[in-house]
Amino acid sequence: MLRLILSLALLTCANCYNQNQAGVTIVVLQSDTLRKLQLTVWFPTEQTDTIEFAGNAVFVGSQAVVDAVPAEGPRPLVLLSHGGYRSAKDSGAWLGARLARNGFIAVEVNSPNLNDPEFAMREIRVRAEDLRRALDFLHSDDAWSQRIDSDHTVVVGFALGGTVALRVAGMSLDADRVAAECDPNVEKPHADCDWLGAILANISAEDHRDLETTVRDNRINGVVAIAPEFLQAVVQPTLSGSTEVQIVELGQYPTIPIQGVDANQSFIPASAPMDVFPLCRPTAVQLLKEGGENPEICFAVQFQREFVHGRIFEFIVKFVISRV
Repeated sequence: MLRLILSLALLTCANCYNQNQAGVTIVVLQSDTLRKLQLTVWFPTEQTDTIEFAGNAVFVGSQAVVDAVPAEGPRPLVLLSHGGYRSAKDSGAWLGARLARNGFIAVEVNSPNLNDPEFAMREIRVRAEDLRRALDFLHSDDAWSQRIDSDHTVVVGFALGGTVALRVAGMSLDADRVAAECDPNVEKPHADCDWLGAILANISAEDHRDLETTVRDNRINGVVAIAPEFLQAVVQPTLSGSTEVQIVELGQYPTIPIQGVDANQSFIPASAPMDVFPLCRPTAVQLLKEGGENPEICFAVQFQREFVHGRIFEFIVKFVISRV
């Protein structure tokens, strides 16, 4: 039955088949010892009174019913880990809403924004802890634990979020190579090198040796990493066993193969890493320029970004179907 539901979801890309609207609710995790964490939980609902959610002056939001009554479960669970150290909350709303309309529960784990690059390196390990905290909550909460299918839990990560996703699947990183990521001789430099460069030039790799340890979470049985960062820092990875991995590059054939691991690598043509962001409003490029932000986030025309979003959705659904 689950395979049938997911197969129908895959038809959405061509036939716009939707059984439900997208419901959404916000959960805030508080802790005396850990940082505050916001989860945006997307789910199918039969209610229809949608509004635009997670839109702003730059990005188009997604239609959703806020605090709706979820449809009955259990449902496959997708944890979303978006990239960027300074990305806006709910940058993956476009995907969460689409997954919810097609029968999934999707939880975007909104790690706090960073204003200080000195804390950037710790994000690779702290965001892995954020994913584990999200899972702890979903499995322990009386309402959500009844609605998720714990046998079908997939993490989807974009850019830095893709690296974090691979970490919880068992990937380890060479701390020296991470520290050298903004070296001008690096084949594929980090997108935030202008911001990170001075910090990476002065940090001690010895402070980040824990990146070379495994932080695998066995509750996660699949990972889809979209244009993950720091692949050049992979060393003797331990991606094996029950965690299946799909790596998807944007706009190019995979140029940095990961050796000795059970990871499929593929690519989406006519795309760019910025296409993981939502659709942009007509005035977005000008606003980004005026605000001193990178206008390339919104250079793509709408139909191109919609195409990439559709292909990413297909990859995820096919990946989950293959595990049913």
